[in-house]
Amino acid sequence: MEALLKEYLPILIFLGLAFVLVCAMLGGSYLIARQNPNSDKLSPFECGFAPFDDARGQFDVRFYLVAILFIIFDLEVAFLFPWAAALGDIARAKGMSKIATDAGLGRESLYKALSQDGNPEFATVLSVVRALGLRLLATPAKKTAVRKRRSA
Repeated sequence: MEALLKEYLPILIFLGLAFVLVCAMLGGSYLIARQNPNSDKLSPFECGFAPFDDARGQFDVRFYLVAILFIIFDLEVAFLFPWAAALGDIARAKGMSKIATDAGLGRESLYKALSQDGNPEFATVLSVVRALGLRLLATPAKKTAVRKRRSA
C-alpha cells in the first residue's frame, strides 16, 4: 500500500502546485488591477444598446435540429480522409499518370490531393473513383418509419 502511495505522490505534488499557481495568478490579478466600477461599466451591454428582452427566451426546436444536422454533415467530411489515403495507394499502384489523365486532373495536383497531408475535395475523390472504374453508393443503414406530425 505504501508503494502505491509513493507512485501517486508526484501527481499530488503536481496538482498542489497547479492549485497554488492558479490561486496566485487570480489573487495577483485581483490585487494589481484597478478596482473602480462605475455605472457605465456595470450596465448591461448588447451590441451598443441596452437589451430590450430576456436572453433566456425559448427557441423553436427546428433551430436545434438544423444545428445538429450541420454538425453531422460537417463532420462527415472527416470520413473522406481514409478513402483519399486508400485511393492514393490504389492510384499509385495502377499508375498515377494514367489515373490523372482519366480523371482530368494534373498529376502533381493528384499527388498533392491524395498525399497524407492532402485535403482533397469530394469532386477530386469522385473523379479518381470514376477513373479507377469504381462507383460510390449511398444506401440507408436501416429503414425507419416516418412519424406523422401531431397537430397542436
